Amino acid sequence: MTHDILIGDTIIQPRPGISPLCRAGRKYFALYSVMMRVGIRSEIHTCSIEVMRRILSPYFNAKDVSMVERAQKARAEAQYYSSSEIPDPFLDELTMFCPRFVVHCKRIGEKLTESDIISLREAVLRYHESSER
Repeated sequence: MTHDILIGDTIIQPRPGISPLCRAGRKYFALYSVMMRVGIRSEIHTCSIEVMRRILSPYFNAKDVSMVERAQKARAEAQYYSSSEIPDPFLDELTMFCPRFVVHCKRIGEKLTESDIISLREAVLRYHESSER
């Protein structure tokens, strides 16, 4: 099932034939682009989700974090356990969520100021220092 999605003045039409899990991959790269804009590099999806939850929390809400986390788990299930089925309602929810999330990440990247970036980098250092204790 695909639906047109209105974001601001833009209508996004999910392309048929692209699996929701493929769209979820785009969502992860959108998050990764925000992290790279701040200067955070993470190749471990679980760590990226933690950065989203703990460092980028002013920009992402609990639903954003939950959806990225659920999509990551669904992708792993589909990739490593081919007998697992991902429920259609979740795939429909993911299909609706991904375009909005990608646009949201793009807006975050565009609006981050140098001051915001410095503050976020300091938050990363504080978190790192506190985790070493």
